[in-house]
Amino acid sequence: MANDLNSFVSTATAISGIAAATGNNKLAKVAGAVAIGSALVNAFRGPMFGGSEAPLGHIPGEVSFSASSTDWRVKLSLPTNNPAYKNSPVLAPLVNSGNNLIFPFTPQVNITHSATYNSLDTTHNNYAFMAYDHSRVEQITITAEFYCENSVDAAYWIAATHYLRSVTKMSFGDSADAGQPPPVVKLNGYGAYVFNNVPVVIKTFTMDLPKDVDYISANVGGSITLEGMAFDVNNTSYAPVKSTLIVQLMPIYSRTQQRQFSLDAFVNGTYIGDGGYI
Repeated sequence: MANDLNSFVSTATAISGIAAATGNNKLAKVAGAVAIGSALVNAFRGPMFGGSEAPLGHIPGEVSFSASSTDWRVKLSLPTNNPAYKNSPVLAPLVNSGNNLIFPFTPQVNITHSATYNSLDTTHNNYAFMAYDHSRVEQITITAEFYCENSVDAAYWIAATHYLRSVTKMSFGDSADAGQPPPVVKLNGYGAYVFNNVPVVIKTFTMDLPKDVDYISANVGGSITLEGMAFDVNNTSYAPVKSTLIVQLMPIYSRTQQRQFSLDAFVNGTYIGDGGYI
């Protein structure tokens, strides 16, 4: 796709040069129209379409699941306290994208910050007194569109849904760390001053499997050894070419972190990457 865009821009430049050299009015009009097309092409080179800056959304077929230090797409980390996540053959696409679930297309993110006040009503008064109670960060909702055009995209969609299923469950029964609640993961996106290593728990997630779209197959899994026994989890699964994932998160901070919180440091922006406060 990038080569096609470069070819188009080169053609536009060549036509403009010929028109200027020959004084041909008709050719000049063509050059003007091509120049407009060239401007649109350059617009498609921005970060929204996978240009030189960190990609956020992409032209279909050019979705990148790799992560870098300048990548400001929204992503959720794999839990670090359970090796099963990094060893899972089903989650291999997430491990290969920097141990993250990266939302490859720009999601809709909604978040509410609130300060709660209690009304103190007094007799013979026109206005109530407001007593501050507490502040909180409300639920974060991510609504993400997923598009699959090939088996790689389909494998990533399957890994993403399997990850969300997993992190909403506690360790129970024969689990290695039985009794532990669902894991805390880190939310990142949009740069250091928006979401930077925010500790969150996934409260709910919703996935749809539309009936009016095509499905693409993917060979998912591999071999894994558990308690000395080898298991083959290779299987063919199918992902819709278009679907929506809705994930509801809640920021969570330990009591020790909250006791050490400084509003002065927060206002000055010195908590960047330290504590994940928002």
